[in-house]
Amino acid sequence: MTSLRRLAQGQVSDMLGHEAFVYGKVFETHDITVSEFKKMLGKWGAKWETIEQGDIVSQGREKELKIIAVGSCSLSQGGQPQMMLTSGSFLGEQLLLADDEKSSNSLSDTASADASLNEEVVLALEDTTVISWDIDALKAHFDLQAELPGHAKLEMKFRNLVTKSLARKLCHRR
Repeated sequence: MTSLRRLAQGQVSDMLGHEAFVYGKVFETHDITVSEFKKMLGKWGAKWETIEQGDIVSQGREKELKIIAVGSCSLSQGGQPQMMLTSGSFLGEQLLLADDEKSSNSLSDTASADASLNEEVVLALEDTTVISWDIDALKAHFDLQAELPGHAKLEMKFRNLVTKSLARKLCHRR
């Protein structure tokens, strides 16, 4: 069922414009329901932020998972442009997908070895709205909710979505 049909049926009518847009573009296509999406925004502690054109959206290994809701950004590494990111692109996937704190720290240690030369910087090419989640809080939430009915399935859908985003970025880098 398309987002327009859901909107006509009143299923997404209480979503804000950006919420409905990002839901239809990213989450609905991965079989995430409206109620599951609302849970991701509310109970999972999502924050909305608008970044002005030319400002930094993400730099280095921040402890946040972000998705570009509306807008476009440029990802550079070591000062060299790598790719353009648009609505639906995630940032910070590797830290979420790391198995535990130890592997997360080793990713950070590896990245910081040549941080000044290889640091990823994401700049807003236009005014850009992002949704962000604190990675440590998100992982803690996953751990606390692990035994609840249906939670493991939703977490798996979310991790699958984030993994596919990372795979697309790795395949499209210059």
